[in-house]
Amino acid sequence: NKTGGGEGGGGLSFSPENDNNTTSKLYCQEVRIENNKALSGSGRGGGVYLVSRVGYDRQQKMVAEFVDCTITGNSAKDGGGVYAFAGYHTPNNVNAYSPQTTMSVSFRGTTVSDNHATQNGGGLYMYRGHRNNILMGAAFEPMFDKAGGGYKPSDLNHNTAEGDGGGVYMTTSYNAQGTLPVFTAADMRLYLNDTPVSGNEAVGSGGGVYVANKAKVYMNNAEVSGNLARTNGGGFAAEKGGEIYVSQGLVGKNQALGKGNGFYMMDADLKLVNNYTYIDENDEIYLDDIEHPIIMHTSFTKKNSVYNVYPGDQYVPGSIVVKPGNMSDGTNPDASQYLRNFYSIRPGTVIDRLKPYLILGRIVFLDGENGLDPVFNPDGTLNHYQTDADGIEHNGSTPERALKTFKASKAMLGTAPGSVYVCGTVHYRQDNEAEDDVWTLGEKQYLRRYCGFKVAADTTYPAFTGDMFVVEQGELTLENLNVEGSYKADDGFTAAGSVFVTNGETAKLTIKDGVAVKDNVTTANGAGVRIENGEVLMTGGEISGNSTTGKGNAIYQGDRLTLGGHETVKLVGDVYLAAEPRDRYRRSIIRAARGRRRGRGNRNGNGQRAGFRPGGRLLRLRLRGKPLRRARYRGVSVRADPRRSAKAFLPAHFAARYHVRGG
Repeated sequence: NKTGGGEGGGGLSFSPENDNNTTSKLYCQEVRIENNKALSGSGRGGGVYLVSRVGYDRQQKMVAEFVDCTITGNSAKDGGGVYAFAGYHTPNNVNAYSPQTTMSVSFRGTTVSDNHATQNGGGLYMYRGHRNNILMGAAFEPMFDKAGGGYKPSDLNHNTAEGDGGGVYMTTSYNAQGTLPVFTAADMRLYLNDTPVSGNEAVGSGGGVYVANKAKVYMNNAEVSGNLARTNGGGFAAEKGGEIYVSQGLVGKNQALGKGNGFYMMDADLKLVNNYTYIDENDEIYLDDIEHPIIMHTSFTKKNSVYNVYPGDQYVPGSIVVKPGNMSDGTNPDASQYLRNFYSIRPGTVIDRLKPYLILGRIVFLDGENGLDPVFNPDGTLNHYQTDADGIEHNGSTPERALKTFKASKAMLGTAPGSVYVCGTVHYRQDNEAEDDVWTLGEKQYLRRYCGFKVAADTTYPAFTGDMFVVEQGELTLENLNVEGSYKADDGFTAAGSVFVTNGETAKLTIKDGVAVKDNVTTANGAGVRIENGEVLMTGGEISGNSTTGKGNAIYQGDRLTLGGHETVKLVGDVYLAAEPRDRYRRSIIRAARGRRRGRGNRNGNGQRAGFRPGGRLLRLRLRGKPLRRARYRGVSVRADPRRSAKAFLPAHFAARYHVRGG
């Protein structure tokens, strides 16, 4: 069939204008609506045209149900398969819809396929409307007491549009004043319940579904896959206040020739109701508006759910990428604890924590063995990047493009929140003028081991397991620096090296206040610090959260080690004493200097001795493999000399309180 001018509906048109307070009803069962056209006149609804409308001050309801139907091969300007409209345009175009006009349409066991729109909405077009609800594969009670009731999934596939919305196009509309009419309060909803939306294509955006202007899509156990958008949003495109609620199902193998294979979000909200939806790693979520981060309305229960996010150019380091929303119990989840579930695939960035949010951070890769540093101008600005023999430009954005020195990596990181990831051992020598002698980073900046996470879209590089930093000559000073052997999102990762190593006759590592060396899980001796040759002076900071199957969770002490000073020292994990003194000037294997006394007498303002951190933590010492009795650190000096068999020399006030035995 073909429509002429005026109304739409090539195959079926249902658009009654009834009296006030009436309900119009349409029931179709086992009906095939095929090869109809609505291309002239309004050009709406090639297969089905549904309109519920009355005057401004009247009310009307429409209820329609399609059970075990087939709507296929139809074409129109808008809504190749189905066009649904609820509302009435008043002459002044200000209050554009009746506040009481409603439409509820259910498709159960119905296929909408192979329809075409020369403009928008190849399969389904939902327009305007107050309380305009369409249920695809509705898991609700049937609307009519007819045969064929009960739950039945529907199918929306292989529809095409030359504009937006290959499968579905839905939008309210703006009035002449450029605002949404007061009565559209955005109660237009599409429920995709157990409904495959697959193989649809749009020349514009939204290969599967396009949603805009306060309209809402609810995805519940649906599958949105294999759709194509030649512009943005292969699976979903949402713009101008559209909302997508993701509850359960699959989003995969969608493609956009522009932005966002899975989701394209511009001035629209993506709301995660739970994390039982599998989103394929190639179906990224493209966020093109900094005012609308992803919203979590749930606590994640599946740890292996991973969402690849591409924050657009508006997002800068520190921008919120994921934020908490209201849960059903009225509480807000802490989005920051779900870092493992989100990855940034924008080159040079990483998603990081800032409780209760997940934010965008800058990322720079550092490889002291294979990296190349940029060339900087005398004023510190970038001149150019260096290129290696394979023609790869080293800008620090990936492990194969890593920089060589901490100094250059810090300069590239700038002042923005972010991390320097170590993907190759950095060798420090004080006579290397290209390197800094004092290492510091700013607030919300970290120095971390690269453990093999995906970088720049879908590329995975070999995880780095070796020693992170080796001091070979001269003194390296650490101050206000967070160094992590692994990230909290890398549970289960085990390295084969330490965080810091001294290995040189004149090598010295000084750890000052504000430094944290932590979270290295390894098989090497000295998970935090390993002293092979040289000296470590720790006057402040902390070494904590490290563990090894070897010797010394905190420190493996094979040469000089001095603890304490004017600041607080925190050690969590044992110190393995393995040194053989070489001359009389190195007789003290551990020298623990008292801290500066604070408060009255020899106690600080908290009534505890200054020096080591008070509070009952234990300093666990092992003397060449055999344990010393545990000593609470309260500013005591500990000195052990393995040349004297069966004894460890300790200050009198310490030895009087603790009986020490061992080799």
